[in-house]
Amino acid sequence: MGRAGEARYKAAPKVPSEIAERWQAFLGVLSGTETMSGGARRAKLCRLQFQTVTHRALASAMEALKGKKPGRKPVAPEMRAMRKKVARLEREIETLRARNANYERMLEVASETLKTHGEMREVKRKGRRKRTVEEKQEVEAVGRRSLLTSYREMRELGMAAVLAGALIGKSPETMRVWGERAMVGKALVRPRGPRRKMLTDVETEALLEWYVRETEGLIGATMLVETVTEVTRREAGRVKKEAVTEMERERKAKSGRVWVQQPGVVRNLDAMYLWTTEGMRFVLTLSDGCVPFGTSAYMTEHYDDEAVSHALRVDFEKNGVPYVVRMDRAKAHRGPATQRLLDDHQVVVLQGPPHHPGFYGQHERQNRDYRHWLEAKGPITPDELRAWLPKMLVALNDHWKRRSLGSKTPREAWEARRPIMVNRAELVTEVKRISAKVTAESQGEEKKLNQSDRFAIEAALQRRGLLVVQR
Repeated sequence: MGRAGEARYKAAPKVPSEIAERWQAFLGVLSGTETMSGGARRAKLCRLQFQTVTHRALASAMEALKGKKPGRKPVAPEMRAMRKKVARLEREIETLRARNANYERMLEVASETLKTHGEMREVKRKGRRKRTVEEKQEVEAVGRRSLLTSYREMRELGMAAVLAGALIGKSPETMRVWGERAMVGKALVRPRGPRRKMLTDVETEALLEWYVRETEGLIGATMLVETVTEVTRREAGRVKKEAVTEMERERKAKSGRVWVQQPGVVRNLDAMYLWTTEGMRFVLTLSDGCVPFGTSAYMTEHYDDEAVSHALRVDFEKNGVPYVVRMDRAKAHRGPATQRLLDDHQVVVLQGPPHHPGFYGQHERQNRDYRHWLEAKGPITPDELRAWLPKMLVALNDHWKRRSLGSKTPREAWEARRPIMVNRAELVTEVKRISAKVTAESQGEEKKLNQSDRFAIEAALQRRGLLVVQR
């Protein structure tokens, strides 16, 4: 096979006159009209020499007739390995050259940055020629734009934002704000305003606070200025911030807190949504309601009744059966398999008010810790996620001492629990009785109907000294 672009046809060769007699002898031997000895005599060669030449010609003809194998000529494995190594080394050399060029440019930018800082400091120094305020502002504005340009260039060269900001002398947040202001053509730094003055008019301040409380903190400082014209925006912002802080403190003071007195009484259950390399997966986490001890974590592809009942069954077998399971009002928590499991073990379900995740605050905070621990591992496969869950529980249960537990780990606090002797059948019966009583006394109030079971469980546990509700 010829190369691309070459003609495959070969014209018949012309026989030179000096070998014409030998050519005729060769053709005669080839056609069988002449013997090998006769051909040798005609070619004026010895028989052995003529026979050798004839055999070579036949071998060449057969090689030409055989043709070449399709495709490229195979390369020896050693040569292929050598070529790969050369290509890899060339790529590494090119990478090093580009990196070296980046480093050199970074040094140049850093040198220009230091020069810009020196020029800006020179403007502020005393003892030099006096400059007008406009001249100083112009020099500082040019310096800031130069710093922003240097920061952007260092970021494009691959430098981390924190390191680039450190070289510039500004935080990455400040450089981000400068960039946003530069995009819309604004000055990078606004002139400093007057010093903060306290509002001396008590009646005006009380009026501003009244507006904030009436709107539940929704009104902004600008609209407060539009409403009460004799105050500045800064004064209105300060009053609003103080009023919102005080409102939050009052809300917390009026809120109640539920304290579970002993480990093993209440078990929390909830699900976390986690992304893996193969899509969304769910991790059902269970923990104790008294101490922040994660009892188990179970990964599932589907968040349904079957997964919840399986997670509860495994947790009960491993850590014992609690008296109460606290979980939200998700549909997967109220399936027939889950309810059948809880009824068989005489466990009551404690559900908080709708749309109130603060009722499950301790477990929500533990899920936040779990999520942070898992996301620190980077993108993981479902199999890796399933393998990491036991290690996560060991790390957070056995190696993290908590101040709230008296410098003990959650496992130490969990293993120090005392046995609880409570008749489950009596507890379930009392909860049903109190719930029916609250329902009968609700007089159609939807809030009491939705929370009658919760009030009954809290009352039954308080009577046994297992729960304290602080109002």
